[in-house]
Amino acid sequence: MAEKRRTLTGYLLIGSLAVNLLLGGYFIAGLLRHPFHPPNPFVGLPNPHQISAVLPEDSRPLIRSVLDVHEGEVRTAMTRLFTTQKQVAAAMRAEPFDPDRLRAVLDEYSARQMDLIVAHQHTVADLVGRLDAQGRANVAELLKLPPPPKNFKGKFPPPPPQD
Repeated sequence: MAEKRRTLTGYLLIGSLAVNLLLGGYFIAGLLRHPFHPPNPFVGLPNPHQISAVLPEDSRPLIRSVLDVHEGEVRTAMTRLFTTQKQVAAAMRAEPFDPDRLRAVLDEYSARQMDLIVAHQHTVADLVGRLDAQGRANVAELLKLPPPPKNFKGKFPPPPPQD
């Protein structure tokens, strides 16, 4: 009986060690890994959360009022973008596959992305236009471009051919 208990204890210790190594490795890898930041869909302009973080607390009602004014424009642009995104997926899944149809839908998708960017730009322009000089300066500080990737060698891809 004592030998059986010793064997069970050994298996439990080995299992515990394996779980601890797995969790420890996962935790350490999470600390060392560079966080992924998806590209800003608004091409470098700060979003309302970033703007509100650099403005005084008493500017919250102003921010909310500007967002309320532009909510319809932004919501419409987002809805159209999501609808077009579904059309892109459908064109990719279509049998028989039609590359011309996919190109047309992707062109539409690019136009809907631009509509969303323009709606966001209008919102930012309206909000910044209502701020004092210090508020505008604080928002302007958010417009710094991120540094190039570590493996960037200073060469951009060649330009597309001219038609």
